[in-house]
Amino acid sequence: MRKSNKKSKIDHFVISQVKKLRDRDGLTQEDIAIHLNLSTGFIGHIESPNFRAKLQCPAHK
Repeated sequence: MRKSNKKSKIDHFVISQVKKLRDRDGLTQEDIAIHLNLSTGFIGHIESPNFRAKLQCPAHK
């Protein structure tokens, strides 16, 4: 059985709140990516309803 990549209701709620604050403060996905030292594509996947993006922290490798 294949696991779904769709986000949960909680995921959608958190993402919508973060996007709302990002928009309110005039920040782009690129601004967030630079600040967090991540790729813009990764931030896009996080905000996408179709992907469950995961970050592997270098400290946990």
